[in-house]
Amino acid sequence: MSSHGRLPFGSTHKQWKEVFAWRRCSKFLRPQQIVAVLTFIAQQWQALPSSWLQRLIQNLPRDNDGKYDAVKEGLFFFQDWAPANSGQSERVRVSLSADFDFLERTCANNNLACAWWAIQEAAWHCVVVRLRTHLGGPTQTFGVLERMLLDVVQSLQADNTQREAGTGAPSIQLLPMRLLLEFVDALKKNIHNASEGSLILPNPSPASIQFFHANKKVCEEWFSRICEALMNASLAIQCHAATYHHAMLRLYDLRSGGASAIRELQRPQIIDSTLKSKANQNVLKTLRVASLALCRAHEPSMISGLQIWASSSFGSLLLGDMLPVQNVVESFGWMDGMTLQAQGQYERAAVTFTKMLRSDDALNALGADGVQFLIARTIECYVALADWEALESWLQELHTLRAQHAGKAYAGALTAAGLDMNSIHALACFDTGDIQGAWAHLDLTPQTSGDLTPDPHQALQRSEQMLLQAMLRSEGGTETDVCLKEAEKARLMLDEALLVSGFDGLKQVGPLLMQLHCIKAFEVKCHTANVIKDNSLCCSGFLNALEHIGLPVDANIQDCLPWIKLLRTYRAVIPDHKVTTQLHWQVLRIARKHNNFELCQRLLKQSSMQFDTDGDRFLLDYERILVQSSEESIDSVMPALWDKIKNCMFGSQGLTTHDKSLRAKACLKFAVWLKQKPSMLNSLLTAKKVDAVEDGANQSPSMAFDDGLQWDTMSPYLHEHLIGATIKSAVLLCPKMGKAWFRYGFWCLSLGKQIFPKSSALKIPSLFSKILISEFPVNNSDFSEQELKDIFDIVMNASQEITDSLLTGTPMETWSGYKIQTKGGSLEAFVQHLVSLMSAAAAALQSDGASPAGILSFQLNQEILSFFPGLTSTQAAICVDKLMGLWWTLRKRRACLFDNALQGFLRYLSLSTCGDDIHEGKSKRKNLYRHDLSLASSLYVLYLLHNYGVELNDTFNQVISSISLQPWQEITAQLFARLSNHPESEVRKQLENLLMNLALSSPWAIVYSVLMSLSTSDGEPAAEVQRLLGCLMKIHPKLVKDVQLLTSELGSITVLWEEQWLSTLQDLHADITRHISSLKDAAARLVQDSTLSSSEKLRITGSNYFAVMSPVIQTLERTMAVTSRTPETPHEVRFQEQYNSQLRAAILALKSPPSNISSVSDIWHPFDPIVASLASHVKKATIPLAEISPRLAMLSSSNVPIPGLEKQVAANDEGNSSQKPQIISLIAFEEQVQILATKTKPKKLTMIGSDGKTYTYLLKGHEDLRLDARIMQLLHAVNGMLCHHNVTRGKTLAARHYSVTPISGQAGLIQWVDNLVSMYTVFKAWQQRHHSSTASPHVPPAVPRPSDMFYGKLLPALKDRGLRKVSSRREWPQEVKRKVLLELMKETPRQLLYKELWCASDGFNSFNEKLQRFSGSVAVMSMVGHILGLGDRHLDNIMVDFHTGEIVHIDYNVCFEKGLRLKIPEIVPFRLTQTMQAALGFTGVEGIFRQSCENVLDTLRQNKDAILMLLDVFAWDPLTEWTRSESGHEFTQVWKDERKNRQTLLVPPLSELPAHDEGRAPIQVQEAASQEARSQEDAVSCRVIESSPGRNNMEDLADVCSNLGEFVDEHFLSQSVNECWISPPSSEFPCSLDKEAQNPTDFYWLQSADSLSGPSTWQKTCRADMAQQKNTEAMPEITDLNIQQEKPSIADLHSQNGATALEVAVQALADTKEMVDSARREDLQALMSLEGIPFHSLNDPFIGNSTDFTNGLEKDQSSQEMRQMQPSTADTPVLAVNEVMKKPSAKRNPYAVSVLERVELKLNGLDNEGRRQSRVSEQVDYLLRQAMSIDNLCNMYEGWTPWI
Repeated sequence: MSSHGRLPFGSTHKQWKEVFAWRRCSKFLRPQQIVAVLTFIAQQWQALPSSWLQRLIQNLPRDNDGKYDAVKEGLFFFQDWAPANSGQSERVRVSLSADFDFLERTCANNNLACAWWAIQEAAWHCVVVRLRTHLGGPTQTFGVLERMLLDVVQSLQADNTQREAGTGAPSIQLLPMRLLLEFVDALKKNIHNASEGSLILPNPSPASIQFFHANKKVCEEWFSRICEALMNASLAIQCHAATYHHAMLRLYDLRSGGASAIRELQRPQIIDSTLKSKANQNVLKTLRVASLALCRAHEPSMISGLQIWASSSFGSLLLGDMLPVQNVVESFGWMDGMTLQAQGQYERAAVTFTKMLRSDDALNALGADGVQFLIARTIECYVALADWEALESWLQELHTLRAQHAGKAYAGALTAAGLDMNSIHALACFDTGDIQGAWAHLDLTPQTSGDLTPDPHQALQRSEQMLLQAMLRSEGGTETDVCLKEAEKARLMLDEALLVSGFDGLKQVGPLLMQLHCIKAFEVKCHTANVIKDNSLCCSGFLNALEHIGLPVDANIQDCLPWIKLLRTYRAVIPDHKVTTQLHWQVLRIARKHNNFELCQRLLKQSSMQFDTDGDRFLLDYERILVQSSEESIDSVMPALWDKIKNCMFGSQGLTTHDKSLRAKACLKFAVWLKQKPSMLNSLLTAKKVDAVEDGANQSPSMAFDDGLQWDTMSPYLHEHLIGATIKSAVLLCPKMGKAWFRYGFWCLSLGKQIFPKSSALKIPSLFSKILISEFPVNNSDFSEQELKDIFDIVMNASQEITDSLLTGTPMETWSGYKIQTKGGSLEAFVQHLVSLMSAAAAALQSDGASPAGILSFQLNQEILSFFPGLTSTQAAICVDKLMGLWWTLRKRRACLFDNALQGFLRYLSLSTCGDDIHEGKSKRKNLYRHDLSLASSLYVLYLLHNYGVELNDTFNQVISSISLQPWQEITAQLFARLSNHPESEVRKQLENLLMNLALSSPWAIVYSVLMSLSTSDGEPAAEVQRLLGCLMKIHPKLVKDVQLLTSELGSITVLWEEQWLSTLQDLHADITRHISSLKDAAARLVQDSTLSSSEKLRITGSNYFAVMSPVIQTLERTMAVTSRTPETPHEVRFQEQYNSQLRAAILALKSPPSNISSVSDIWHPFDPIVASLASHVKKATIPLAEISPRLAMLSSSNVPIPGLEKQVAANDEGNSSQKPQIISLIAFEEQVQILATKTKPKKLTMIGSDGKTYTYLLKGHEDLRLDARIMQLLHAVNGMLCHHNVTRGKTLAARHYSVTPISGQAGLIQWVDNLVSMYTVFKAWQQRHHSSTASPHVPPAVPRPSDMFYGKLLPALKDRGLRKVSSRREWPQEVKRKVLLELMKETPRQLLYKELWCASDGFNSFNEKLQRFSGSVAVMSMVGHILGLGDRHLDNIMVDFHTGEIVHIDYNVCFEKGLRLKIPEIVPFRLTQTMQAALGFTGVEGIFRQSCENVLDTLRQNKDAILMLLDVFAWDPLTEWTRSESGHEFTQVWKDERKNRQTLLVPPLSELPAHDEGRAPIQVQEAASQEARSQEDAVSCRVIESSPGRNNMEDLADVCSNLGEFVDEHFLSQSVNECWISPPSSEFPCSLDKEAQNPTDFYWLQSADSLSGPSTWQKTCRADMAQQKNTEAMPEITDLNIQQEKPSIADLHSQNGATALEVAVQALADTKEMVDSARREDLQALMSLEGIPFHSLNDPFIGNSTDFTNGLEKDQSSQEMRQMQPSTADTPVLAVNEVMKKPSAKRNPYAVSVLERVELKLNGLDNEGRRQSRVSEQVDYLLRQAMSIDNLCNMYEGWTPWI
């Protein structure tokens, strides 16, 4: 090849591709340089000088300073890439705007980068000059480019023809062809940017915009016309991504452009079979091209999606609506085979293709071209498998088929004559050892087989043939130099393809790299053979040389074809070496995973002839079993696997470490199979297989089963025993296999939870007592005989301690009865009763409210005092302590399974963190750390400590010191949540010690959490947290002080004073306006009232004013008090100087009522200039940090860890205390603070770290960011699960997350992520471009808001339906909403986001990767968001990273189904609107997206336990808005918090003044809220206090009273006294005042119920309950509460400014609660008469409301009455006999528990309409249908923009 224009292979990086694709340098290229670029891509490179590209760079024009001139417009700037300290790649933003030497540096040593930059600039230049190039005008330029594309395929064919004729040297190159495709793609992007605009690319000149906008249609038609040429050219040069891209564009054109014409042809009167057949052939041809490209790119999911899309798009269109469905299947069924081939399942693919070739219907549908296509694919499958016998048999069958179909149109295509079969036969002969036959077939190949070719696919085939010739010569004894020359030719064949591979990824280049490795391996063999003649030394030298070559990355190449090629080469060079053997097993495993079972059998047959050791034979048999299980079923091979592992379960003498590891894996596999197939246990028992285990242990004849065992009872647990025995054997065989320890811990935990409460289950003997000796110890379920004797002695000693002196005060009849009981044998019965209590408590589970130990201690104490009335409390306590000691011994024995589970999980953590874990027979490296299993293990350990911490205390303390602290850093939130909430002091001490160790070794990891726990505690902080803080203060005082300074200062600047005042005044302004209108209306009605005097009217007007304005004034005064304190910053000083006097004067003026009602409109005028001034100050985008926080501005060299990086402990910290971990600390803040222009005014801060880098954060307030932090923790955990799960490993499935560091209950720091663009920004940019094209150039376009767009369509549609005044959304017809949504969707470009991703891509492969990453991230967040109930996914909350294509969700405040409680409920599970569907790819939701959703959901469901344990932190440390009130109504509290967030103040307007009679109140004030807000309040209240079947009337009244108290606190105190619901009822009440006076209880009940709930159905229920209440003896009649008598007149209410009304309401509430308490006490006394229940007090510190004292039963078994007990002064005092009594037990938050139950339903697949458990595919299908349903989307809030 000539050196002119020849480009050497250079290094490539994604860095320069992104830079050159996005950054425009319009003045770089001169016209003559553009000519050189176009000449090169036109295959005229011979005319160019040598190194023309380097000269092009060197001759670029510069300015006077030597700098390049460039356009700096566009969304993104230069991006540089640098590795992070953790070893993972991290994007670092580096501004190169002033350093354009980057171009020169990059292109100096990288010709590929230089060529890429040249064609990008040439494409941009063509747009700048408006297609006027040296080729001519726009039409001529388009024509030349089209001819270039058509010449690509013709040039390749002509080049091959010339070489076959033996004339001429290579005339074409591959690189210009590829650059031509990239140039056309870049030209298309730039033309699109000029005609329609793009958010990504820089704006072209106005002249270019005008030109291409005017010629938009012409350009689109040209690109559509050349689409087929682009597809063919891409296919010819094997650019798979470009081939698929253009093929799909071609299919879209065929579907849209040809649909109308084809429908016309289908009409009976116009039938043209020729045109229809041609259209059909075009579609099928394009589908074959697209499928082949995806198959070679190994994208099976995309092929399946393409098949579904093609069937729906072209099935009925091309084949006719009247044809059966089978015809559609026959036409597209071959795509099933393509999917299998892309997956590497070559055997199944070959069967599918063969089946279609045998079908006459399929052959007719395929046609001749389709038949040839399937024949070529079938041969590829057999060649990939190296199954030469099957290939020969199939070729004979093909010959028979050709004869059978002779005379048919497709008969001539049933042949393999057009394919190069000689090289295939030569390869078959080489594999079978027929050297002569191989040479014979190679001699028949074309002479051009050894010539270079630019076709990458053909080049790879010729390279393989040349390597085969070299190996044949080596086998024949040819000189080494000759063999090396053949290998050199094979390598040269790949040069062109390798040069262009810089544009592709590793996945596409994999086959080339594998072939290159084979060539180099052969060359190394030849070189070492020349130097070393000895074979063993030759192998050693060969392996040493291979270390410098490097093996291919098997994680990216999971296909049989390249690995079989590599195995063939290794067998030729080192046939007997262990490396070849390992490669042999690797190929076998890959073949098994891809269901290529015939290949597996051949490989196993080859192995059986080579291996003779016991270890090799076990491996061979084990692999054979695995293959058989995959091919047939598990049932058929489980007995065989059991035969292999049963002998090694008791003895492993003489086995190597590798052999033990292999047998351990076999044991784990058997356990998994037995778990899946429990029915196989009966088969093993019947065949007498299981007894061989004990047989091997005792080395005796086969043991018969004990007929005395109860097999029916034992069989469920025998299945678990066998599973546990095999897992335990794996642990014993390979103690360093972490996976085995994790499985062992999980088995012990699962079985323990099943049988722990069942004493009978623990008594079942184990057939594997030799193995499971520690799991099932002898007599672990009941007290031993000695323990029973000790219990009896303890009781007897207690009875003997009662002396005559102690009985002097005891009545004689009591003492006589006691003597009679002891003499009559009742003492033994009493002891038995105590034993039963203790046995039941030993099996009790930990409940939310109390511990079993505390309950039992109290019960024993009460029982002993009841039985021995003369015993003192101290004596009883001593007796109880002794009994509890025996009880703890029994409980620890029963918890032996949990003890072993704890050991298993801790052992796994120890192995995984220290790097000693053995995985797949090799020591696990650090980069193989299983984050998912480590997280699950640490969570399981926390679960065990929480539930059985006292029982497992010894084991935990023994093992925990040997475990790294790294796993605990991941769950610090969970540790702190349970730290102070557990009833057992020992468990709290365990958690405290764990956190203490973290504080000692990594204080940075917990300092934020400690201070956060202190700040969010309701009262006195927990003692454990205070001790942690004390430990930190003692060891790292500066760290704590610095972090405290940081958090306090950040909390003070979260909301600045002017922001607080502006928000308050703006919120009050709307209320003031409404109140002014109401006051005017009331005054107008007073003027018309002739019954009132002028003084009365004036007094009433003044009362109305004070009643309405009082809450407003109170709000202003509270805010004034906050901003009147002593200022601490210059900003606060300036605020007080400027605004304090103005605010005081304005508030004082507001307190004075206007003298004339006409001037009431002016009461707010004093605040107007203040608001205007505040608004101007708030608009400032930046503010100096020194002004708002001088202490932060002066902070320097602090010990504060950078938020989000505080848990990164250096690797040398583990096990090396001499070196401190390198934690990045805060050095200083940047001087300016940016204030974002949103409602909450978050602050953007930039920190400077000790590593010299800057870290940007968003300081956000008014939200409990603990929710976001925990969601980020969950997303991080989900990424770990996806990374290691079988179906998701190695795929682009991940959820983007960021660090969130809460600093208080209402503020925190959120990591700022660069390069993110909200979807709304994309849409708004399109709106501006769209409207600017029609607007005046001097007037900015008026861009409508989404609400304007929505109502602009809705109101005319309602008017057309005759609906003019519709106040509620519920009255909008569904048909109207559907119509509006569809119209808006039609007006919005569906491919808006898709095209932006395309413009952000630097080539076809990059675009394909971005689409896959976008699809994967949407799938992950959709499934995770559905599980979490994530809502509020409007366009501003979904960001897009155009660098990677991933989406990033922000703002997780609306979570856990909170969106369903919004004013307009969100009824879609996640956002999947039309623009997102289009951005998923050409096939939409089908294919890769649906498959990704199913894989993600399957992963989440399989890791259900870990997810629930992570989210359980909400139950123990709930969010602020989840904290329920004292009455326990969490829904009411949540609703109140939501309402507080929505409205700062709720002040009602005055009602209209009704006509009144003489002597009655002249006015009436009605309810406060608007009807819509009121309906929402009613729904929530009704849901809270509605009665259930299990509740009695007393509880209903108590709940109403509790809600009444909340109602007074929430509304009455902050509203006008005129709204008091004690006033006379409105007309809505069907009762009169007379009836109220007769029964004030009825009135109170109805008024409180109506005020809380509202709906008439609830009123009727309340009245019905009230009627029943009167007849209930348990509910005393409330006669003392005479509300009607105590209720003052309305005039009095006004005159007293509401004080009397407030007192009346509070007193009425207090009296009613006292009545309820009295009734409860009476019921309590009745309950005390129940036999067997000792009287007790709830004042006991360890007893909770849910504690059950009835014979030690569980919480679910306790009675409702016992839980309702209240303290009484007559209660028996109880001594604190247990440590648990000293600390009250904490309960899980009920609302959080309900949230977790909902999450668990979803993870179990029970979230569908029928609440039936669904499969993963069914659940995903249901969710997708719900998300895309037009009926659902049209009911979404217009601000959610469901049409975008």
